[in-house]
Amino acid sequence: MEYDQAARRRLGAAVREARVLAGYRKQDDFGAALEPSRSGRQVAALERGETGVGPDTWAAAARALGWPLDRVYELLEGRDARPTPSSLTQVSDEELAHEVLRRMQRAGDGDVHRDAASIAAVTDLTDRRPAAVELEEEAARDVGREGSLARRRREQDQASQPSRDDPTDMEPR
Repeated sequence: MEYDQAARRRLGAAVREARVLAGYRKQDDFGAALEPSRSGRQVAALERGETGVGPDTWAAAARALGWPLDRVYELLEGRDARPTPSSLTQVSDEELAHEVLRRMQRAGDGDVHRDAASIAAVTDLTDRRPAAVELEEEAARDVGREGSLARRRREQDQASQPSRDDPTDMEPR
């Protein structure tokens, strides 16, 4: 089936936004990451909605972005109800974990496997503590100082507990 230019542009805009969110600032870098690889000119043509780009390139882009192939056709046909996330706050923990694992694999870390145990270890859904706080605390321990996010969290935790010197606190200690 041949898709009109509006459909191709809709797909191209979604690919461009997802490419940038995935960390590919340059079209050449994204093209090289596709399997099989494509040139930056082909990626540019895809993102502009040009007619020289077809299903093989669409499928390669979908795989590189972690999309199911159905998403490409939903976008082309105007049936995609899911907006492409414009910030990480709109990405689920599981999607973020998949992306982290994909990038680690791309960087050549052969010990990382995309299985349920790895994803659970990254997301750790039982611990709702913000990952930024944990990462900063770990970095602070490495350099022997407390980070600003960790300090703020500690101060909030202390503020929520009554002081021993507070005369209105009648709970026994």
